This record gives sequence, structure tokens and C-alpha cells, in this order.
Amino acid sequence: VQYDGESLLPDGNWIYTLEDAQYSPVSGDTYAKGVSDLCALEDGRIIVLEREALVSPSSFSANTITKIFIVNPAKASLGTTLEKTLLSSWTTTDSMLSILSKGYFDFANYEGMCLGPRIADGSRLLILITDSQNRYSVGSYSLKDFWRTLRLYGI
Repeated sequence: VQYDGESLLPDGNWIYTLEDAQYSPVSGDTYAKGVSDLCALEDGRIIVLEREALVSPSSFSANTITKIFIVNPAKASLGTTLEKTLLSSWTTTDSMLSILSKGYFDFANYEGMCLGPRIADGSRLLILITDSQNRYSVGSYSLKDFWRTLRLYGI
């Protein structure tokens, strides 16, 4: 959404299209897909954290696909779909067998991000966080909070 500088009321918007779903949830699964955070850059571009998560009690597994895109509203007309460029993507997955052998979940559903410092070579760090809220556990095995940093070049 673009806001009018004087009234601060919305005066235009763009369309952001999600990636196609990779998982096919069934009854009983916990499923989430969407944009979980945005990070504005000084030049008006926006970093988008898009993720898809599936937790399946029937197979005792958890999976996520996380993708980081960058969009530039200044290069798109109001009301049009934003062109996005993939910066990074990864998956996390866990099963009951791997949880029992490690003692914790590696499953990570990234929900937040912020810009970190600029490095001496000019690259920029992007810091991401998961938030388990100490809610997801099986017996004495708990989901941990994870940090992830990405080094971005040309940003």
C-alpha cells in the first residue's frame, strides 16, 4: 500500500503473488502458507519472507519451505503485480525418528526478520528468527528457537 504524504491515507497498492503450494495438507494437519514478514530497505525496495509449513501428526513429521524475495514497488505501476527476485530458499524437516535420536526438533518456521549490520565488503546481514513460544513438544522433546543469518550482496 502506498500512503498519501499529507493525510497518511492509502492512495494506491500493488499485488504480491505467493509461490504455488508445495505441500498438500490432509485433515488433521497443521498448515500455514503466506508472507510472515516484510523488511523495508532505505531505497524503497522490500525484502519479503514467504514460508509454507506443514506439521502432520499422522506421520509424525514437520516440514517448512522458506523463501526470501526482494520486490521494488518503484519499478511497478500502482495496481500491478510486483516482480519478485528470489534471494534465498531452504527447507527444514523433521520426523519422530530424527527427533528421538537428537533430542530436539530441527523444524524451523521462520516468522520474523530484520536488517543486521553492513559488513566491511559492503554486503548486508539479514537476521531471521523462529518463535516456538515453547508450545510444540512431544514428550520431553521440545521445539527450539532458531536464528539464521543471510549475507546479502548488492542490497
